[in-house]
Amino acid sequence: MAGRGKRLLENLQKVKETTDDKPEGGDKASGASAPIPVVPTVGRGRGKFLSNLPPPVGRTQSPPRTESSSSSSSGQPSPSGPVGSPPEGGIASLTIDDDEPVRMAPQEPDSIANKQRGTDGNSINLILNYIKLKKESQSIGIFEYHIYFKPQIDSRQLRAKILKQTEVAEKIGPVYQFTGMNLFLNHKVEDQTIDTTTPIDGSAIKVELQFVKIPPANELMPFYNTIIRKIFRALKLVQIQRHYYDPLAKIEVPQHKLEIWPGWAQAVQELDDGLLLVCDASHRLLRTSTARDVLQDLFRTPDGKQRFKEYAQKRLVGCIVLTRYNNKPYRVDDIDFSQNPMSTFDWNGTPVTYVEYFKKSWQVDIKDLKQPLLVHRPKPRRGEEASDMQMICLIPEICYMTGLTDDIRADNRVMRDIASHTRIKPTIRMAKLQEFIDNVRNNPNARKFLTDWGLDMDDKPYHTQGRTMMADKIVLGNGHTVPVGPKADWARDATNNALFHTININKWVIVFTQRDAAKVDEFVKTLKAVTRMMGFTFGDPDKLVANNDMPASYINAIKGANVSQAQIIVCMTPGSSQREDRYNAIKRLCYCELGMPNQVVRANTLSDAKMRSVCQKIAIQMSCKVGGQPWALPIPFKSCMIVGIDVYHDPTQKGKSCVGMVASVNQAVSQWYSRVFFQNAHTEIVNTIESGIVACLKKFYEVNNSLPQRIFVYRDGVSDGQLHTVYNFEVQQLMNSVLDFGKAFNNYEPQVSYVVVQKRINAKLMMKRGSELDNPPPGSVVDHSITRTNYYDFYLISQFVTQGTVTPTHYIVVYDTNQMPPDRMQKLSYKMTHLYYNWIGTIRVPAPCQYAHKAAYMVGQVLKKSPPESLASNPYYL
Repeated sequence: MAGRGKRLLENLQKVKETTDDKPEGGDKASGASAPIPVVPTVGRGRGKFLSNLPPPVGRTQSPPRTESSSSSSSGQPSPSGPVGSPPEGGIASLTIDDDEPVRMAPQEPDSIANKQRGTDGNSINLILNYIKLKKESQSIGIFEYHIYFKPQIDSRQLRAKILKQTEVAEKIGPVYQFTGMNLFLNHKVEDQTIDTTTPIDGSAIKVELQFVKIPPANELMPFYNTIIRKIFRALKLVQIQRHYYDPLAKIEVPQHKLEIWPGWAQAVQELDDGLLLVCDASHRLLRTSTARDVLQDLFRTPDGKQRFKEYAQKRLVGCIVLTRYNNKPYRVDDIDFSQNPMSTFDWNGTPVTYVEYFKKSWQVDIKDLKQPLLVHRPKPRRGEEASDMQMICLIPEICYMTGLTDDIRADNRVMRDIASHTRIKPTIRMAKLQEFIDNVRNNPNARKFLTDWGLDMDDKPYHTQGRTMMADKIVLGNGHTVPVGPKADWARDATNNALFHTININKWVIVFTQRDAAKVDEFVKTLKAVTRMMGFTFGDPDKLVANNDMPASYINAIKGANVSQAQIIVCMTPGSSQREDRYNAIKRLCYCELGMPNQVVRANTLSDAKMRSVCQKIAIQMSCKVGGQPWALPIPFKSCMIVGIDVYHDPTQKGKSCVGMVASVNQAVSQWYSRVFFQNAHTEIVNTIESGIVACLKKFYEVNNSLPQRIFVYRDGVSDGQLHTVYNFEVQQLMNSVLDFGKAFNNYEPQVSYVVVQKRINAKLMMKRGSELDNPPPGSVVDHSITRTNYYDFYLISQFVTQGTVTPTHYIVVYDTNQMPPDRMQKLSYKMTHLYYNWIGTIRVPAPCQYAHKAAYMVGQVLKKSPPESLASNPYYL
């Protein structure tokens, strides 16, 4: 064992020696407890090893400081410039010190007392899709018991049946909740042993009840969510994955062979204002076509007979299908072409064909006896090995496709028809939520699940106050500033004024097919016209004609010409939709082999009516890829680096996950440097932060001849269940890399904030405007009531929405030594949503997060390997 594993093993040994040698009562005798290192459990590899470390003692808000990393007594940031000279070899020679011991991080913080709230901005009245759950009866409590069966019963289903035996039911009562090991009662009973029999063979068994505790509210979220699930089942809704849908209220879209099931996404949370149920309208899109229909369509394609297996794997693997005989969704992990419905499997010790099984068990007749089988591999539960899980074989004929395909997304007519049913306006959304509340309160069976535990549901949705921050100003060329409009866009100003930092594109190449020759001429002419207004120019391109629209033709055209002096290579491809194989081949050649920026343009998007506006957007993209910076904003810090991190996962589960890290490297926060790393497949927690941050700091020093005083990291793609691991693992990597890197600069130590950005949330904010409801304007923020008790967090609406109900973005500050007032963190986060150069307006997440996502997707999905360093200084991934 070497490297980190060796250091961790030595650390573990020291901890064991410390705990083993400590005399009884040693903590009290010494007057202080010895700190115990803590690392998160990530489930495999290093994480599996770290799970053997002892549990933490106590919690703290920030990772501990070593002597070498202690802050100055003034509490001010360290100087941005190097106090000493860089080491021999210059800034590029600096690396992480691999001989230093790993600095362990504590667990997530406890509840924050006296949490601060922002004050800037205009107050607005909001209605939220939250429902308050109230404690109606103080005489009813929640008591947790551990339950033992003697002799031991392994089957959870059998344990649940034993609890319904008369002898047990008389003791515990009719109201209880059983988790398999623990029992929750709404009244307290004495510890006791109950003699009863099993319902299967009548053998004697003892059931022992042992009181554990009255659980605190923050431990009861699974308990409350189980109650809510029972309520949905009482309302006759069907569970598909985590949400509940009403198949009886389905909306048919027959012209597109689609069905839309309305339903609810729900969760109970303990928030700053108590126990709240978030309940958001959700829709499940089902296609009336089956997986067999998809296979048949693939077989009928021109080369489908020869490449059928390849096309089938590519189209179906990773998709979610629904079997309507039991309304259960399954992910397609593979296709078994060696089996068909006449193949046999072991069913209760008897070999049976799939045809016989479905006829006997589900009364379903299988017609096509030669179709291959779809394979679903269930994820192993905690404590189970993946090899122990049996795969599930599915019949394509009875598996209905769900979700949207790329072809559906590309069809504007289909998407428009779907949106008319799924994009619900605030007034309609709130009416549906009120209807749900009334249904629960008026349904005796559903409401009983609440009253049995002394709970009740408010009769109206949750009301609160929010704030709208002042609009920002965009900085363009020559110091010209323009205000951001109420719709959070500045397209007119950006395309009619000089951009912030421009680079003329005098040498460039365009590749096209002969049939698009006329469109290329019009494209070049329009491009020159629109860029004169933006303050930069385009020269005449070198034109390369591809023999046809096949990928090889584009590759041969580029390779056959001298493109080494070109600033960028543009490829115009025919059609309205992009062929994936052609697009990937072009990008791999330009980025990985030639190390040159590339722009792919679809010819059909250049219609006469939209030619000018499309060329304006393409011109900005091309300008960015050669080093231009379209616009900037006033940044309230003299020296800061903004970092975005996101992880791309291969949907087929065959490729490695790809980590994208993007950082600003100039004072105006308009120049972005990117690094991309690969890690184990479907691993969300990043283990390459140290290498990425060091590379970003080197680049920042190269540009500014100084290091940033402040570092703000925006981390996208983290769920609630991963916050603890991010706090314990990723934050510590960040601090390790900064402190190790800073040794060459007289212990340089910046102030750091680590912010998790969540966009896949169920919260909706709606603003009262007289008797109607409307979407709050961009810049609206809520930082109280529905926020977490143990983190500083806030909800921010940064984008302008014309259809449906706007969804805010959730920002969770998991670590913070910048110690800024809430208003400044919220304003900075809002500013960052203005700096995405692929859209002349604000977006849902901070720009560095979106850049990191685009970089990770480009490398993980398209390139399959890291591009050369020469491309890292500009956003080649746009």
